[in-house]
Amino acid sequence: MIRNTPRLSIGIPVYNGERYLKEAIQTLLDQTYEDFELLISDNASTDSTQEICQDFANIDERIRYMRNPTNLGIAANHNRVIEAARGEFFKLASDDDKHAPEFLQRCIAALDQDQEAVLCHSKTIEIDQFGQTIKMDEHISKTDSPYPHFRIADLIALGHHYQIYGVIRFEALRKTPLFGAFYKSDVVLLCRLALLGKFYEVPEALFFKRYHPRQAVVLTRKPELYCYLLDPNLEGKRLYPRARLLKEYIKAISDSPLSLKNRILCYLTLPARLGGYSANAWHRFWSRLSGNKESTPRHWDLK
Repeated sequence: MIRNTPRLSIGIPVYNGERYLKEAIQTLLDQTYEDFELLISDNASTDSTQEICQDFANIDERIRYMRNPTNLGIAANHNRVIEAARGEFFKLASDDDKHAPEFLQRCIAALDQDQEAVLCHSKTIEIDQFGQTIKMDEHISKTDSPYPHFRIADLIALGHHYQIYGVIRFEALRKTPLFGAFYKSDVVLLCRLALLGKFYEVPEALFFKRYHPRQAVVLTRKPELYCYLLDPNLEGKRLYPRARLLKEYIKAISDSPLSLKNRILCYLTLPARLGGYSANAWHRFWSRLSGNKESTPRHWDLK
């Protein structure tokens, strides 16, 4: 039974996503958990995206389709689906990824069981443009640690951030500035959430991340070029993406509700994780300072 106010809001920001959009939407509509709304924000697409979305909206009342008159940029379009959401939980979805039917049910159940978790995601399988498996993500997540500096260290060190496609408590999401128009703003958003609470990972692979030649991150290898896609108003301006990123990490920590000691521990995380140094020495220092006896995981060693 679908309530007037759904418990979960799913947001799909899309621009010219006709190739995989139908499959992406269908795997969400086929979920065993049904108490959700699906918000689609079309960033002035010039392909058949509009027709695909309207066809789905005509057959499923859970879908709300919105179309921007002009391209707002990736960041603003992502924020638009969040700002339009009404649910207790929010999930970001891409126009080219897939989900197993149990994804939402397992994530919602985990968040209901563990009230301290602010986000729940699952193991991930990477697929190619044809839907064939590339590999399973074998990373052992530390974002479930009770220590905030461990959680953000794990996020900053990762080369991918599939957690952004998990189910998030809206109460926690409201405490962040959402997506910014700067390099790796999705990672900073995840760090802000991790500073508010731990993440839970469903051990089964229920999320399928697609990689294909038309992705923005593939077409724009340089951080500066990707920033122009995040916000078209930045084009032509001189940007310093990595300096801005460091500034945003520092700001995320300073804005957090952590104690002074925990903030200091988080600040000390940044040189090791951004500089590519081994984390062992930092971990030993943290352990002595915080009284934590947890051993250093092997995957923390950066070469």
